[in-house]
Amino acid sequence: MSDDFSISKGAFSVPNMVIPELPDFSHLTDLSDLRSPQHDTAEALASINKRQRHAAKWMHQRLTQLIIAFEKRLSSGQEVGARLVGTPDGSAFHIENLRYVDPDLVIFQGSTADGNPIQLLQHVSQVSISLVALPVRKGEARRIGFLLQEQDKTNP
Repeated sequence: MSDDFSISKGAFSVPNMVIPELPDFSHLTDLSDLRSPQHDTAEALASINKRQRHAAKWMHQRLTQLIIAFEKRLSSGQEVGARLVGTPDGSAFHIENLRYVDPDLVIFQGSTADGNPIQLLQHVSQVSISLVALPVRKGEARRIGFLLQEQDKTNP
């Protein structure tokens, strides 16, 4: 057996083990500035509760910002569309509106390439779409991100 450790009655010890010294925190007298707001239990629970009650609204706002950012990269001959991730056909549709029903439902409204209406209902935990550039169908490109943002301002 090695001299590095010994076994006795189910326990072991390691001789010559060096335990590092802990840093000196005595100079820190007020730690309140190091505590994040999430550590305040009441505040954290209220924030979580509000987010859960309005999860769809929060998702709508996030999707709106993503659509706006995506539309900024499109040419004048393109408009935003969506493609469902994980579907066998992977067909895309033109997004014409985005709605939500709190606490947990997001609704994409639009039309297919053939002009048929489509309405995609998704739980906020299951939103899985890719934003895609689609050719403009008629007239000039619709930029729905701005319209969605204005809806949010009028429906706080």
